[in-house]
Amino acid sequence: MSKPILAHIPSGLRPLPQWVVWRYEEREGKRTKLPYRPHPQHRAKAKANDPATWGTLEAALTALETHRMEGLGFVFAQDGGIVGVDLDWKGHTGEGVPPQAQTVIDRLNSYTEWSPSRKGAHILLRGHLPPGVGNRKELAPGVELEVYDQGRYFTVTGERWEGYPQDLEDRQTELEALLLELFPPKVKPSVAPRPTPPVDLDDGALLERMFRAKNGTQLHRLWEGDTSGYPSQSEADLALAGSLMWWCGNDRNRADALFRKSGLYREKWDAKHYANGKTYGEATLERAYAPNPYDPQKGKDSTGGEDSEPLCPLDGRTGGGVVLGKPRYRIHRAVIEHGKVERGEKPEVSYYPLANFAAVITREIRRSDGLTSELWFELQGYAGAQPLPPARVKAAEFVALNWVTREWGSQAVVTPGQGAKDHLRAAIQYLSTPHRATVYAHTGWVRLGERWVYLHATGGIASGGAVEGLEVDLPPALSSFTLPSTSGDARALLSLLDAAPRGVTWPLLLYALGAAINYPDGSLYLAGPTGAGKTTLALLFQSLWGHAGAPPVSWEGTANALETLACIAKDALLLIDDYAPGGHERRRKELEGKAGRVLRSQGNNTGRPRLDGESNLRPDRPPRGSLLITGEDLHPEHSVMARALVLELRRGELNYTVVTELQRAAREGVLASAFTGWLLWLAERLDEVRDRLIQHRNELRALYPSTHGRTTDAVSRLHAVWKVVREYLAHSLREDELETLEAEVSTALAQVAQAQADYLRDADPAERFLPLLLGLLESKRAHLGNVDAPTEPPSHPERWGWAWQENLSGHLEAPQGRWMSQGPQVGWLDGEDVLLNPEAAYAALNRLASEAGVPLPTPRTLWKRLGDKGIIRVQKEGNSTRTQVVTRVLGHPRRVIHLYGYLISQTGNIGNSDKNPVQDDEQSVTGSDSVTGRFPVTPQPPTPQVDLLPEPLPEASGNKIETGNSLNPVQDGTKTVVTDVTGSGDTTPYRYANEGDTLEL
Repeated sequence: MSKPILAHIPSGLRPLPQWVVWRYEEREGKRTKLPYRPHPQHRAKAKANDPATWGTLEAALTALETHRMEGLGFVFAQDGGIVGVDLDWKGHTGEGVPPQAQTVIDRLNSYTEWSPSRKGAHILLRGHLPPGVGNRKELAPGVELEVYDQGRYFTVTGERWEGYPQDLEDRQTELEALLLELFPPKVKPSVAPRPTPPVDLDDGALLERMFRAKNGTQLHRLWEGDTSGYPSQSEADLALAGSLMWWCGNDRNRADALFRKSGLYREKWDAKHYANGKTYGEATLERAYAPNPYDPQKGKDSTGGEDSEPLCPLDGRTGGGVVLGKPRYRIHRAVIEHGKVERGEKPEVSYYPLANFAAVITREIRRSDGLTSELWFELQGYAGAQPLPPARVKAAEFVALNWVTREWGSQAVVTPGQGAKDHLRAAIQYLSTPHRATVYAHTGWVRLGERWVYLHATGGIASGGAVEGLEVDLPPALSSFTLPSTSGDARALLSLLDAAPRGVTWPLLLYALGAAINYPDGSLYLAGPTGAGKTTLALLFQSLWGHAGAPPVSWEGTANALETLACIAKDALLLIDDYAPGGHERRRKELEGKAGRVLRSQGNNTGRPRLDGESNLRPDRPPRGSLLITGEDLHPEHSVMARALVLELRRGELNYTVVTELQRAAREGVLASAFTGWLLWLAERLDEVRDRLIQHRNELRALYPSTHGRTTDAVSRLHAVWKVVREYLAHSLREDELETLEAEVSTALAQVAQAQADYLRDADPAERFLPLLLGLLESKRAHLGNVDAPTEPPSHPERWGWAWQENLSGHLEAPQGRWMSQGPQVGWLDGEDVLLNPEAAYAALNRLASEAGVPLPTPRTLWKRLGDKGIIRVQKEGNSTRTQVVTRVLGHPRRVIHLYGYLISQTGNIGNSDKNPVQDDEQSVTGSDSVTGRFPVTPQPPTPQVDLLPEPLPEASGNKIETGNSLNPVQDGTKTVVTDVTGSGDTTPYRYANEGDTLEL
């Protein structure tokens, strides 16, 4: 492996994502340089016609080292504007650089480097190959030349030739001159053209006759400048020019003079569009040449055939070669015809219709979503003189012709018969002279040449303003994402902060502005009850992208549709409205599954792997924007909500007076113009801002410690976005104003971080475990046995899932009743500790959790989390830690989940402190008859003639029942000792050492 000289790689190639790596492999006994994807981990072959298999220069350099490849490669992309000239003289017998190769290098005079073998050179320049020229030539024995501008890759060594430009130069004129010499056009022998008789009518009479023709109404609309029915004005120009050339007898000067009087004439007509100096108008009239022009003397075509007055602008086109001197395919009277040889004494060509319409491909569209590209054809058709709607067809679907009926309905008919479809498909291709175009199918940043451009529904925005000539095709849900080209007042962005509490609006604003920088690795979730105004507030921030009206997307869409839109809305905010999983159980589970899938994909930045029709793995379509979710409820899964930062909007918090003004500003485009100013600022320094954002986030992580790393990442990123926004606002605000905003941001984000920690704690399965277990036993849906006496109930059986059953027999000597176990046994009581049967306990607990709508994680995950939090006992066995510990149950060792008893016996107010006050009259204290405990105490049945001590408390709190605090019978961190109440300040548990002992402290 020879390392490339990175310092010499042209700067014009460095930022382009068209890099691969390569290595030598044997192919059919020949040593060949095969390209590979620049993937950091997986090694897979690249394709020169598939941009999804290319990558950045940085990725290629990493793959070069990781996979030990031979070198770097650069792929020529369609419409990329870069041409590569490969000179190879391995077969040259002389020494040094052959003079023929040196001449080419000197004439083109652009960046030149040695090939890996040093028996050749690569020239890279800016330009494109003219259509129809060759690309391979032997300049001399053993000296070969190849030239490409797409579909191939060149190795890149960086071994630059001294004395030549260090970067790519624009050499289109020199390239065309060189290729014209190397590949001169072939001159077809032909019979001298028939003379075209002059049209002896003045302009007024000629136009009058033209407008009275069968297609005169259509021609008159074109003459007046009406281009409706044509995919572009260029197509309308060609249609009118074709008719004028036919009526003028191919007199270009007269046709040009008439065109200038029409409503279609514009400055572009005289603009030089070609390297040879030819203007757009001259080229259009050349293409509009009529094979059989109008003859006013005969009223027929100049060849004496039938009346050839054109019905549509496509009439007169021919292609597919010749048969007995006549074109194989032609468009005549708005019908595509196929010429067949009629055998006989004197063979002649007869024409048969292939369809009842005329159609040509006007554009070859490379539709790119930023991940993959797909070729589409745009077709123009005519049924008689009436234009058919423009049709866009995938290139892969074109051959089958099923699109004809789909796009043009029943009026477009393909002639039946064997081979008719094949001939029609071939005829359309031969008769077409399409233009190449790129259509972008996503929003967000793209690198075009040396500058960053932000795409929206109607074009693009770069540092200098609107970018002309860009075509963006977005789905209907995003078609309103249209931005103005002019910048507005930056302060308009800050006006959004007054719509609701700053703890809500600051995260919303920073999340929206950060969407235009890079991918956030998480969603923002705006929760609140119905009527709180969640959707209203969210739409204000969505309006920064020019959107107005209803939310662009709702949870009614399918999961596939939501994932696709999240991928297309690159570098943009996308509102998905109204997560409300109420109603039928099936609908609730369906919505939870859909939301979980979308939120996980957003948080993990991954798409679903998919297969194409040939079972090949298609590229992922990960989310590339920033999702803003609104909902009345939160998703129940802990791991899902960890991937979304939760904001809560309560009823009455939305300032509708401010909202009304902001809605007006949104309708008038004030907010979108302010956002355009932000984009214009970013476009000048996007790479730098992205680097600084990462640096700021890493520095700010220490301000937001959390038990869950995703919370730290999300909040510190919002704060990092503020650091960038502050730089942007520095030219609009005073320093003291910025300092005030800085304090607001810090306060708001600290509140968000704390609230997020509370949400995650409440949803943590380890936190839910004890309430679930206690609820299971309280509801008598399961019970615990006695670890020492399987036939006897444990101490205080009413707490452990047992119920007292009275004896109703009435026999005086019969016992008054007995304790009966309820539900399945899920474990045993061992003193104060609880030993759970892992399988039985998990099944019962998960059943209860599922009924509440939030199933537990897998047993292994649940036990591990409980062990990590110290709720259950764990054992070391060799190098591993076991959560199912071995203990003796009923005299035999077995694996159990060992739950510490002190966690069960704690009162409901355990954990109260001066920092965490609890409404104490809503909590229970275990073991007191006057203070309702967590476990309801059922009195033990009286036993006659036995004087028992009062039932001991298993772990009393030490707080007296009557403390003097009206709603606080518990001693906690927020209450003081009550005067004259013995023991009110003592929290040491009371215990009985033995049943007959006196009470000891």
